[in-house]
Amino acid sequence: MRRFITENLSTTLRRLLHDIRIQKYRESKILLQDVTSQIINGKDDLLDSLVDLYGNDIVMQNMAQINNAISSEDWIMVADLLEVVCIPAIDSIVQEQNCIEINDYLIESTSSGMPTAKSISGDMYLHSNVNPEWEARQLAESIYDPMYRGYIVWGLGLGYFVTELDRLTDGSVPIRVFEEDDLLIDIAKHYGCITKVEQPKIEIIHDPLAKRFVEELSENTGYGVMIHLPSVKKIRNPEIRTALLDHYLHIYDPVREYMSVLKNNYYSNTSLRLKNVDEIEDKIRGKDVVVVAAGPSLDDNIDFLRSCEDKIIISVGTVLKKLLDMGITPDYCVILDPYKSVYGQIDGIPDCDVPLILGVSAYWKVGRDYKGPKMIAYTKRLAGIPSIDSPSKYVFDIGSSVTTLAIDLAMQMSAQKVYLVGADMAYKDGRSHTSGTQYPLKRDVDEMIAIEGCSGDTVYTTPTLNEVRVWIECEIVRYPEIQVYNLSKTGALIHGAELY
Repeated sequence: MRRFITENLSTTLRRLLHDIRIQKYRESKILLQDVTSQIINGKDDLLDSLVDLYGNDIVMQNMAQINNAISSEDWIMVADLLEVVCIPAIDSIVQEQNCIEINDYLIESTSSGMPTAKSISGDMYLHSNVNPEWEARQLAESIYDPMYRGYIVWGLGLGYFVTELDRLTDGSVPIRVFEEDDLLIDIAKHYGCITKVEQPKIEIIHDPLAKRFVEELSENTGYGVMIHLPSVKKIRNPEIRTALLDHYLHIYDPVREYMSVLKNNYYSNTSLRLKNVDEIEDKIRGKDVVVVAAGPSLDDNIDFLRSCEDKIIISVGTVLKKLLDMGITPDYCVILDPYKSVYGQIDGIPDCDVPLILGVSAYWKVGRDYKGPKMIAYTKRLAGIPSIDSPSKYVFDIGSSVTTLAIDLAMQMSAQKVYLVGADMAYKDGRSHTSGTQYPLKRDVDEMIAIEGCSGDTVYTTPTLNEVRVWIECEIVRYPEIQVYNLSKTGALIHGAELY
């Protein structure tokens, strides 16, 4: 076998190119000296190999051009020459694909000189077959957030991702890596780059049943998480592989996509320096509160809402326009949805005296543009938002609907009674929302699940709406001292809520 270059020139050049492009010139000068030393001093007969491949005149001409750019500190030209001339030339030298077979793994050299690993039984690579270190850097940078208290990683591979993550954190936080194959851990230490990291910065944990990994996820909610999909797919135990794949596909991957949206909203909304929702505590405590959701049965309870002068009305944003158009002015409006479509709930509403309770991760333009009074509500377990101390007395436990924020606010602030209007959690005539909202589409009941209705009949719902129904039932159990009434006659039965 020819070689596996641990600190290889190709990767060094790519790192140099990256640093120059982001104007880290001081660091680039130091790295350039190292690169020049490697070439001039004949590392692996590199200069001779370049001459053999391209000819002496071309090599000398290119080197002169690079030296001139360096001498004049023309950094854009230096970067261009690295990208167009140097990196392709070095990559062409390292073409020989050498291979070591160790039980179920093939350790192969790549065009960058860094080794990669392939699972034989899974017939898949664990890392890039071109430049695994560069690939790991991109992945680590996509996960890294300086506010995380640590990181939980499934899948070691040859240690590239973990090493890059350690470089980004500078060893300031713990990184716990879970790997089900103890053989791969040994291979990573011998052929990979994990030996470059000093303990206890990184803790590598042999976890053949993934039990400790699952425990770590539940115990450390303020940690960043990375699940390396190839490391999941190569697991030979079908039950463990299936369980981790399900977690990846249905929890980890959607949450990761959700992260950037939530983060952007979170930091934008908190920068507005709005008052906390704490200020309405005295207006809620001991009062009867009506939570107005957007289910179809809202249309059946308009007269009730008009008779609620002695009650506090908290409306979800979905029906704010509808209520105002009908001459019903809520005491508060709640908006939680993080996506831009929610902007339609306030778009076109003129100056409005209805105070807006803005979920901290709600779409940022809502908080910026709403014309009326605004206050912010902090919520628990925001995906991608590291745990921090809330400046508010109240941190709300929400489900997958804005209605849950309105209910939890009323409960936590010790309302005397809570009336649920439009909280159907089921479809009526194929519709999930009341008329006059931005959700008019019908849905075939064949796509739904059947549950018990308020009138003892069968109603149809979706898994998401049913999850909200269960959330409300659990909330009622948590606050047995607060009487809850359900005004829907056509929605799902909510155990614990008295039919009104």
